[in-house]
Parts: sequence; structure tokens; C-alpha cells
Amino acid sequence: MPETCHLCEHTVPQLRDSHIIPNFVVAWLKDTSPGHIRDMQTPNKRIQDFETMPLLCDRCEQRFAVHEKRFAEQAFVPFHESGGALVSIPYGPWALKCTTSISWRVLTYHKQKGHLGHLSDEQRALAERALTRWRDFLLDRCEHPGEHEQHLFPFDLVESTGRALSPYFNRYTLRSIDMDVVADELGTQAHVYSKMCRFLLIGFIHEPRPTRWRGTMIHVRRGLMGGRRYMVPDWLPDHMSTRATMSARALSTLSPKQTAKIKEVFRTRPEEIARSEVAKAMEHDIRLSGRKAFTITRPTPDDEKSS
Repeated sequence: MPETCHLCEHTVPQLRDSHIIPNFVVAWLKDTSPGHIRDMQTPNKRIQDFETMPLLCDRCEQRFAVHEKRFAEQAFVPFHESGGALVSIPYGPWALKCTTSISWRVLTYHKQKGHLGHLSDEQRALAERALTRWRDFLLDRCEHPGEHEQHLFPFDLVESTGRALSPYFNRYTLRSIDMDVVADELGTQAHVYSKMCRFLLIGFIHEPRPTRWRGTMIHVRRGLMGGRRYMVPDWLPDHMSTRATMSARALSTLSPKQTAKIKEVFRTRPEEIARSEVAKAMEHDIRLSGRKAFTITRPTPDDEKSS
């Protein structure tokens, strides 16, 4: 049966099974992991890939691939290979095309999966408007995404902060893939949240005070990622901390079989583990939270009762 491309809306014999978060992110995480990678939704299952869904025709898939290749080669991989030490990354028009395509895919995915029930009617209407504007920009029907901006944060390790953060914060910040649609209960703001290892991308669905964000916007023509002082709303680190704890709690539900496999990796490959980014992130979580960094991935009494 013919299918309709979600981007160009042309009818084709069959849609491609498209990655929601670009495949280069998953590939880097797999290549740099001493063990297998796991999804916070199904931690007992090793994952070879991240979320995909029938989304694009061949032509639109290739349209995205061109910008993803530039983004991977000139931004994502250099920054991650530097361990976050790369001061700034120059970019061209490919950066906004790629980041917009990611926010569009994540929002489309959540819409198709019926995950937007927490949005108010007004926020859902604004989400539709964002999808339309992003689609028009990606198809070169308009010159920029307008008010539906893209904001990118390259992260490094956190040793101390003036606010309470999850004891799993660094491990989540450096080594996780996550996606969400964030909205406040008052219905005043909504954002697409795409976590890609050390990169966090925020796409504006509705932001009533864009001046709260400084040093993070991806511009249409050119600019620099990183190397600047950022200013963000208070809800963002709080949301990241909440998602970090959710990720850690998911790992606490690992089965004895999977736990034993992880311990075996640590036993047989101690030097590799010690040099890994996982160990560095754990070390900084200990500095940040002390003994809590160890206990957060262990089952709580409530977890044990429910298992």
C-alpha cells in the first residue's frame, strides 16, 4: 500500500525506516563503550540501534543525510573525540538544517506515538505550527525557522554546582541518548528535548521569553558552537537532573543475569574500563554527590517489592 512521506507529503511505494536521533550518535556511543549500551526504557535488553520509524521517502532521507554527515564530521565527532576540550566549533548552514531536522523528527515521533497528552490544547496547536515551520525550512520554502529556534549545548564534566543535581548527572550528560517533549503545567512554554551524548539540543515549540537563552542559538548562516558563557532557564538543569535520575533508576532494575554480565566486563577488562569515559563520568559524579553516586543505580525497597 502506498505511503505518504511525513516531510514532503509525497506518496511513495514505501517509507524508509528513519532514525529519530541520527545514527552517528548511536555509532559513536557503541564504538566508545567498553560494554553493550542499553536503553532506559528496556535496560535488560542490549540495543544495537535507537528509535526508528517509517517516516521519510528516499529523497527526504537523503536530504537529511547530507546535513547529518557535515554535522557529524565537523561538530559531533571532533567535540566528542576531544573529550569536551574543543573550545569552539565553527559551523555553516548545515548546522541549523541538521538540528532542525532532529527536533522535527523527535516531535513527529512523539506525536505519532501519542505522547503529547501532557500538552494543553494551545501547546498542541503550537506544536503543529512548529512542525509546519520546521518542515517548510527543511524543504527550503522559507529562509529560517522563525520563533521556533534551535539551541545547542556542548557539555563537559561537572564537578561542582550551586544547585542540587542527580548523583547520575555526569554519566547521563556524557553517555546518554534521550528525547522528550517538555512543557510546563501552566501552558506557557513547550520545547523539544534531544539529548545526544555531550550535545543537548532544544527546539522551541513555544518560548515566551527567548532572552533567557544566551550563547546557545544556532544561526542560519554561520556561527560557533561552544566557547561561550551560557544562560538558560532554571527548568533546564532541573529537567536534565530528573531525566538522569530516571535513567539511573532504570538501570537499577537490571536482572541478575544482565548485572552479572556487566560485572564480568569490569572483571575481565579493568584497564579499558579505567580509561573509559564511563569511569571519568563516575569519578566526577562521586565528586559531585559522594556515596550517592554508587547507590542511585541500586534497587530501592519499592523497586524490590515490585520486582
